[in-house]
Amino acid sequence: VQGGLRSLPSLFVRSYIQRQIGAFKYRNCWGCAAEHWRRALELHPQSASSRYLLGTYHLREGRLEDAKAELQASLRLDPDFKAVYANLGAVLLELSELHSAAEVSCRGLQRHPRTPQCAQNLALARARFILAEMAAAGNREGSDLGSGCRVALAGAVVEGLAEAAAQLRAARGRARPLVARSDGFASLGDLLSTLAMELREGPVEVGRLQPLIQKLDD
Repeated sequence: VQGGLRSLPSLFVRSYIQRQIGAFKYRNCWGCAAEHWRRALELHPQSASSRYLLGTYHLREGRLEDAKAELQASLRLDPDFKAVYANLGAVLLELSELHSAAEVSCRGLQRHPRTPQCAQNLALARARFILAEMAAAGNREGSDLGSGCRVALAGAVVEGLAEAAAQLRAARGRARPLVARSDGFASLGDLLSTLAMELREGPVEVGRLQPLIQKLDD
């Protein structure tokens, strides 16, 4: 037992070295970096940082379920890890797990209020959910979203869209997402804001929602 305990610092240091080598290599070769992060995990499986880095690699490569598993494991090991909240929210959005994306983004903002990526993910999750609800309501009631639909949705739709738009605009320029992905958050914020204003003024064609829903799903 004593020999095993003495080996722990050595394993930790070797894991740290592997993690840092991967962090150095990822700019030129993500696959090479991932191999070092895997070695780091073999040496120290309880490393939240190694699991975060490997999860981010999976996200970049489009292996969403693998990314989700690694990032969730990282968060269990370190519930205060700010970057994990941002990337896990992005994964859950890609998987269309909107409630989970909103929940993890809220948790991230509670711990780290000035995290634009979490605000961004939360706004996108809310907007996608609201637009889907609006489209479903419009399809049930007819070709447009008239006063009956707005009353049925209790005005929360308009305020929710306006809030999402404000969050997206606030996130603009403050920081880039932590993983490489296309973003049109500024323009989406403007579109959501315009839609909220139109809903305040009168009926909106259901077809008007489709481009927005498509943009939020891209």
